[in-house]
Amino acid sequence: MRTAIWPVALVLIFGLLSCKPDYQAEPTTNSFTKRGPNRKIEVEAFLFDATVFRDGKPTSLRLELFRSDTMIAVSGKGYLGKGALKGVITPDSVILYFPTSREYIREERRSFLSSAACPVGLGALDLHRIFRRLPDEMALHPAELKVIDSGKKKRRFNISWPVCDWSLELEYKKRKPGWRPQKFEFDDGASTRAKGEVRVFRPRAKVRLKRFHVDIPADATPLVR
Repeated sequence: MRTAIWPVALVLIFGLLSCKPDYQAEPTTNSFTKRGPNRKIEVEAFLFDATVFRDGKPTSLRLELFRSDTMIAVSGKGYLGKGALKGVITPDSVILYFPTSREYIREERRSFLSSAACPVGLGALDLHRIFRRLPDEMALHPAELKVIDSGKKKRRFNISWPVCDWSLELEYKKRKPGWRPQKFEFDDGASTRAKGEVRVFRPRAKVRLKRFHVDIPADATPLVR
């Protein structure tokens, strides 16, 4: 189940499926997560329901994302409790741990968002800004942006890459804090497609700092993608 679960997580955090990083780098560590793991902070919380289709076969996942000013914490599991993951995304790094298989990913962010199938990848997308700003307010080069819907309460965009067949469609909903992602659909132009929608959004959720720290056991092994 792990091989089906972890690509869904990458898509949900606007990463890519079947990525092949050039190298692995130690991510920056936020020491404050170790000083008071039970202290609570205020974050924006998203609960996504998503489905990934690989060679036409669907796999479902429920994923929680907690966004602070500097990091995004992610945790999720497949329906019926099959498969699980926990991760932290900073502006510089990505850490994902899969408890069921005791495997992990620890990479520099731009490496994580690139692929042999599309070398430019999603490196131009700022994972933090895309959760609080509309795509047409950001520089996305070399990606190309098309506005599909520019309504007052809903806006929809398509992001494509001229050098490959990838396509990412994002729908935003107007909420009290501002525009926030509501739906997404990703297509790699080959065998993988994924879509998801926000089931629950809480603009001022209280979570413990330990949500932003991933403990990787010493005997865990790097996930070769």
